[in-house]
Amino acid sequence: MDPHAPQACAVVTGYNDTPRVRATVRSVLAQGPAVREVLVVDDGSTDNGAEPLARLASIDPRVRVLRRRVHSGGRGSPRNTGLDRVTSPYVMFLDGGDALLPGAVTALLGARAEVASGLCARPARRPLLVHDTVCGNKLYRTDFLHDHGIRFPEGRFAHENVVFHARVLAAGPDIALVPERVYAPRAPRSPDTGALTEAYRLAYDILLAAGREELARAVRAGHGAEPAPHVAARSRGVVAVVRGGLRRLID
Repeated sequence: MDPHAPQACAVVTGYNDTPRVRATVRSVLAQGPAVREVLVVDDGSTDNGAEPLARLASIDPRVRVLRRRVHSGGRGSPRNTGLDRVTSPYVMFLDGGDALLPGAVTALLGARAEVASGLCARPARRPLLVHDTVCGNKLYRTDFLHDHGIRFPEGRFAHENVVFHARVLAAGPDIALVPERVYAPRAPRSPDTGALTEAYRLAYDILLAAGREELARAVRAGHGAEPAPHVAARSRGVVAVVRGGLRRLID
């Protein structure tokens, strides 16, 4: 696979946050031709941001703006709206205020070399992967998510990334790691302790039901401590691919 070929889609979500959404979209477009499409999902905003987003779409045909009529109250629903419309082989999820660092998408798509060298990580052998729940530093195979019915929790569900990540790991992916720093997150939000505990409880149940006992134990051992965004930003990028993904990724 040519890491410069247009293979990736970025789903960028926002609510009454147009300036930061625009900045995030620009960081994606700056990745160059490796990005095939950018789906901007406006979650029922009331800040009159439609015109600036429409201008972005008129300047670059890779940008499409999707508008939800009613605010969902969370981040999972708009991400699912974008996921349903992805046409690219790979997808990533960003919020307004996040930023991709230069060369991030090319680095993630170039993970083929890591897989070919046998450096593909099986989550069962690296249980600490359960704690890297941030979505912005990862590129997912779109068909992997669709084939396994993996989606974000809908509605007013906080810490949706924790449950989404557990659903990905429960499906048994191969994961290629790249050494480059690829992602700068928006300022951290104050966690809702009760919601975070509930999200990790669901993650534990998902992994246990899928027979991923070691990963479920790792979730419990972490005491529900989601990594701070600045820690995730220093972590290596991740490409989650379908089980048996060596052939698919190399092809």
